[in-house]
Amino acid sequence: MNSSPFSSAPLRLQINGKSCLIHEAGSRFPEELDSASFWPRIMTAALSGRNRSSRAGAAGRGAVCFFSGPELGLSFAVAVRQYRHGGLLRRLAGERFFSRRRFLRELEVHQRVLQLGIPVPQPLGVVAVSSGRRGWWGYFASRWLAESVSLAGFLGVAPAEARLRAMAVIGSRLRRLHDDGIYYADLQVLNILVGPGPDHEIYFIDFDKSTRSASPLTARRRRANLYRFFRSLEKFASRGGRWTPSERAALLQAYETDPRKYLELCRSLGRGLVWRRLFYRPGWWLNRS
Repeated sequence: MNSSPFSSAPLRLQINGKSCLIHEAGSRFPEELDSASFWPRIMTAALSGRNRSSRAGAAGRGAVCFFSGPELGLSFAVAVRQYRHGGLLRRLAGERFFSRRRFLRELEVHQRVLQLGIPVPQPLGVVAVSSGRRGWWGYFASRWLAESVSLAGFLGVAPAEARLRAMAVIGSRLRRLHDDGIYYADLQVLNILVGPGPDHEIYFIDFDKSTRSASPLTARRRRANLYRFFRSLEKFASRGGRWTPSERAALLQAYETDPRKYLELCRSLGRGLVWRRLFYRPGWWLNRS
């Protein structure tokens, strides 16, 4: 079995008159897919803007195209997300990137999370579309969790016990990511999905700009990632969403099980959030890329 995050070499295809490099997801690529027909079909629609959801861009930076299983003759649905810059850089470069490294790094991190046993949509691959001498457009393809809802949607309707349980699961899984050296760059309420049924499985999506280091994250990086998530939850609550102190405590207690370290983490996060509320918006414009 191939343990690489990619197949041995990228596929080179001409789709809609554009040169495309396709890096399939190595051993994770489903056997039922025929690469020669699958990629042209979904990328023709993605490049033309067909199948773009009304939710496009709601769960991350990029626009998203969705394909049902029957539409593709498959047993599962597919989502294709286009990469986009954020902040000031979006005005300058739009959807164009000068390197494919960002696309490939997301696939590497995504597959590592899967190896850790943390539920994520099955990745299919990344597509880099040449824009000539001006760089690349990028697309990330994965299975589509059609019946899931965002954490924001779940918190708005779920009973208190289910919300507490979900927060505890999220906290323990974030700890596993951080212990493995993974910084989840776009950690926010729209990039965590909750599945149907009584178990309400939790899925992380969109690892764009996420990184993995050779050692566990430092305390500073861990706090920075938690700040990111709590700012998202605070914004959600300020717009009428439900986010309680008990749910925050459930998340942090699952993240840090040592009582003394838990209290230290709570104090540290409380102090840091005060400053981040003041400087969040200017930093967003400067740092989003």
